[in-house]
Amino acid sequence: AKEQRANRQRQLEQEERMAKELARIEHEKQRDEKMRQHIRENRELKSKLKAAYVSKERAAQIAEKEALRLQTIVGDAPHQRGLEQQLMEKERRRQEAYEEFLKEKLMVDEIIRKIYEEEQM
Repeated sequence: AKEQRANRQRQLEQEERMAKELARIEHEKQRDEKMRQHIRENRELKSKLKAAYVSKERAAQIAEKEALRLQTIVGDAPHQRGLEQQLMEKERRRQEAYEEFLKEKLMVDEIIRKIYEEEQM
């Protein structure tokens, strides 16, 4: 009976050690799985963060391009007004020259008419 109790005690101790070892192994599995999940989430976060940086950079480039376009438009406005004024001035001078031509033609026509009348007389 003593021997059976000792065997039973050893068997219980062995079962207890095996249960502890199984619990330790299960705990390590869970820890490894959590670590893997954390790494996957971390990669996803890195990917999302990278996409956000790319998107932010693209938006900044678009805003900069638009600012340059507006600056060009605003900067060219006075230059454009100057060109328009030059064109208007050129057109005004051309019109004045044409009117002067018409006056001179009228004078020449009047002189020719007078000469023609004198010849007729």
